[in-house]
Amino acid sequence: MNKLVDLHVSIGKKGLLLFLLHCYWLLFTLFGLVLFGLLPATNAVYELCNDEKYQEANAIKLFQSFAKSFRKNFWRMNRLGLFILPLAALFSIDLMLMRHYVFTEADTTVYLLIQLLIVISLLFLANLFWFFQHERAWRPMLKKSLILMLGKPGLTGQIFVLMVGISCCYYLLPGLFFVFGVTPLVYFQLNLFKQKDAYVFLPKKKHTTV
Repeated sequence: MNKLVDLHVSIGKKGLLLFLLHCYWLLFTLFGLVLFGLLPATNAVYELCNDEKYQEANAIKLFQSFAKSFRKNFWRMNRLGLFILPLAALFSIDLMLMRHYVFTEADTTVYLLIQLLIVISLLFLANLFWFFQHERAWRPMLKKSLILMLGKPGLTGQIFVLMVGISCCYYLLPGLFFVFGVTPLVYFQLNLFKQKDAYVFLPKKKHTTV
């Protein structure tokens, strides 16, 4: 009975953590006028989920830490946005095609290739956000993100399944998205990295645990 109670308490604490992080993510994304706030706010979610000391933090301390991370990485994350911009443009074009274009058989092949490119880009981006916590130079950050994606196909496949699973949950229960947003994906991705020893790709002096 005690174990069941402890499990419920643990789930409640994790749920509250993800909810608070989502609220702060929304607030700081809007504070950055969306375009300039989205990436620094998302990075702050990664940073706080990646550090054990924030797992039990109260709302005020969590907010202060979120704001500190947002300010510290604001300009650096927006420079990363120049790299991500083509992906965002591709995704926007993809949505427009889905809504307004009638596909022929040949067009469908091209469209599926675009879908595959978007999936690969999202998987690469998930790795990139993680390496951003541990690397300062851009070249090793980009290189290791690619190596991790290709060098650990099992882990990459699990992250893909995680993305699809969370997307399906949000599709079936759209209200959950407004409660948790991107935070479950970040939290479970970081736990997968821990279980699959993705930390071998990190500099030893910056090795941390989830």
